[in-house]
Amino acid sequence: MIKKLLRTILPNGLRYHIRPYILSVIEAVQRPLTSFALWFDGTKFDNVVVDSWRPCFRNSSRFAEMSGQSVEEMFRDLKEGLDAQSRRELDRYLQRVTFAVLGGEMKIYCSNRQWARVFDDDETCHISQVSQCHSSFTLDGPLANVWIDTLFDGGLFFCPPSVIEGLAGKDFIDGGAFIGDSLPPLLKYSPSRIYSFEPSAANYKYLCKNVTSMEWQDRVVPLCKGLGDRSGSVPFDETNESGSRVLADANETDPSSKRIDILTIDDFVSEKGLVPGLIKLDVEGFEWNVIAGAAETIRQFKPVLLISIYHTPKDFFMIKPFIERMNLGYHFAIRKLNPSHPFAELVLIGYATDR
Repeated sequence: MIKKLLRTILPNGLRYHIRPYILSVIEAVQRPLTSFALWFDGTKFDNVVVDSWRPCFRNSSRFAEMSGQSVEEMFRDLKEGLDAQSRRELDRYLQRVTFAVLGGEMKIYCSNRQWARVFDDDETCHISQVSQCHSSFTLDGPLANVWIDTLFDGGLFFCPPSVIEGLAGKDFIDGGAFIGDSLPPLLKYSPSRIYSFEPSAANYKYLCKNVTSMEWQDRVVPLCKGLGDRSGSVPFDETNESGSRVLADANETDPSSKRIDILTIDDFVSEKGLVPGLIKLDVEGFEWNVIAGAAETIRQFKPVLLISIYHTPKDFFMIKPFIERMNLGYHFAIRKLNPSHPFAELVLIGYATDR
């Protein structure tokens, strides 16, 4: 079966060069690989996450030159100091992305019964819990019925009580606020204010509407701006409601591209005189840039960090080591907060042990 699968997804010239690596990935996956493929229900793997990983598989040496390390070295550094569950999450994510990239032309259709075989037991258990987390409130806007953040409070569920106690009365920065779906769990932790950055005009409209309808105006400040590693404007794609994103590789001088204003967290915190207790980022592959623009804030205030790292290889491999090099005493864990998607919502959770 494995040989047949390899013949299906790999060109002849490539098959024999990387066959040993692919076999090791296949053997490591807990569920049969064909069962995982069933999740995609006949669609091609052309989403942003998978596309961002394709260059790594096509030219791993070029990727290593850009980063100064091999993929193996970066993966080793990423796992350094993490608990067993975090290491399992990383292995599972990389195995699934590997298959998604190399199996991009496969078309497998499935029934609901087969679909249920895709996820691991812990994911299946959590899927059944998601619908029970949001019975007390309703928001307006796209994907308003998808309450992934409520299951684990955006990652705060995994922080120790001593860290949680230090959040009350601090300022929270929510990068990629979407329609406000992250607000209900964050507000439970008694922040002074939540500054919700959402650069998509359509999403920002719903964000403001939900803040008003839920009477959060005294605790939430919506901002129709993006975050980054500098102040200015950048090309922006908002054709995907929940996946609106900065086009990092777009032509900066193209007058036809939609543009948004961005600023750094460092500048914003300094200008407003904030005392940040938490930074949450889900900015569709621009997380590395935002963290680079928040370095001084992280050094000074040591906020809790909830950072999505699944969109791009750069976010996945480099954000944790970047913060570790600051020597601030951060403890890290990695958890997958979306049990109903094979690799979405993989979050780096960080908190300083001496804050």
